[in-house]
Amino acid sequence: MTEPQAVVDETKVPAPQGTEVEKRTDDTADLDVLLAEFDQKTKKSEPESSPPAPQTQPTIDPATLERIKRVESRLLEDDINEAVKQVFGERKVSPRVARGWLDQVARENPAVAQAFLNKANDPRTWNKFARSLEKEVEKDFPPAVDENATVDHEAVAQSVRGASTKTTAEPPPKLGSMSNAQYRKFCIDNYGYDPGV
Repeated sequence: MTEPQAVVDETKVPAPQGTEVEKRTDDTADLDVLLAEFDQKTKKSEPESSPPAPQTQPTIDPATLERIKRVESRLLEDDINEAVKQVFGERKVSPRVARGWLDQVARENPAVAQAFLNKANDPRTWNKFARSLEKEVEKDFPPAVDENATVDHEAVAQSVRGASTKTTAEPPPKLGSMSNAQYRKFCIDNYGYDPGV
């Protein structure tokens, strides 16, 4: 046999004082109701205590602050120059243009700026961005001159110029001091005939 269970009528149980929470018929609670319940639970569970006394920060003299700012500025400048070299490589682009391009990309894409500022803590992320920026540089700054083609062109031009100008005259041969065999070789090499000497 089962024991009789006590049935409680929810409508007759009085709510504790200060807990006037709206009862809803559906299961979805209103945000204000949830916040009120949270506040009530935290008030009961936390004993009231005085707020902690504010900690006083040590004072730093202005000269030290100025030195710190200069060091930070120099380090940032070095990091920017390193990023320009990393992204632009050996491209012949003015440093001012390269820095301006990087600045504009960082303004358009805050993730690039965040990766740059956090590169000391997460260099892998910055290196990924740098490689993708290298590809963007190739698109925005195509090589203006193919250096190999320029070298070849200049070599051809030099040879054409050399053919059109007179060569420096070789001193005339001293025919009187040549032997018969030397004279014969000279005539064959320079004039294409055998004197028959």
